[in-house]
Formats: sequence, structure tokens, C-alpha cells
Amino acid sequence: MSKIAFFAIFVLVVFLFGCSQQATTTEKQTTAKQAPAQASDVSKPAAEQKATSVTVNIYDSGFRPAEVTISKGGTVKWVNMGQKDHTVYGATFPMPTSTSPKNSGRLQPGESWEKAFGTEGYFGYTDLYDDSMKGKVVVVA
Repeated sequence: MSKIAFFAIFVLVVFLFGCSQQATTTEKQTTAKQAPAQASDVSKPAAEQKATSVTVNIYDSGFRPAEVTISKGGTVKWVNMGQKDHTVYGATFPMPTSTSPKNSGRLQPGESWEKAFGTEGYFGYTDLYDDSMKGKVVVVA
């Protein structure tokens, strides 16, 4: 009986020691993950950083990235990386000019379209061939 009791205590100690080591490791991993987040609190998150020009890839499943932020006066370039024809249509895009219409027209695979945004705001857009595909351009000062 004493050998069985000794073995049971040994297994229990090993189990508890293993659990305490796992908790310590998890705590260190959490701390390590939090440290970069604290350091990056000083700078703006990537979604809020302003760019003067960005590229959005159009896939048959959607726009990637679906939301971009640019500076006022910046441009967005859409590139059709899919296998089908796509469009970029923004009903709320700034008023068109001869060089910057509200929509891309048909973009065949491999083709691209670029639009300048001179007005601050949120501009949603969709693909006229697939209205489940949606994106947004955020223009900031």
C-alpha cells in the first residue's frame, strides 16, 4: 500500500509542478505580447496612419484591404487580381471631374483604376457586378 500511496503523491506533485510551470510560461507570453502593444500606443494604429497613395486589390471574393485611410489629396489605386471583370463604384465619391469619375467602368483581370480624393470624409464603394463586395475609403486632413 505504501508504494501505491507514494506513487500517487509523486504523480500529484509532478502534475501540480507542471501546472505551475505552464501558468508561469503563459504569464510570460502574455507579458511579452503586451509589451509591444504598450510601445506602439505612442504611435497611431496602422488603420489611422495617413498615406498619400494606397493600392486595393480586387479579388473575386472582395476588396483587400476593404478599408483604407488616406490623406486629403491622396489617391487609391484598385487592381483587378481576380479572374472575372469587376468595377469600383462609389455613389458618395467626390464629384467627378474629367480625370476622376465616380466609377472605374469595367476592369478586366489585370487592369487597374486610380482615383484622387480631395475631400475629407468616408466614401463607401461597391462592385456593380457583385454588390456583396464592399469597401471604404477614409480621407483625413
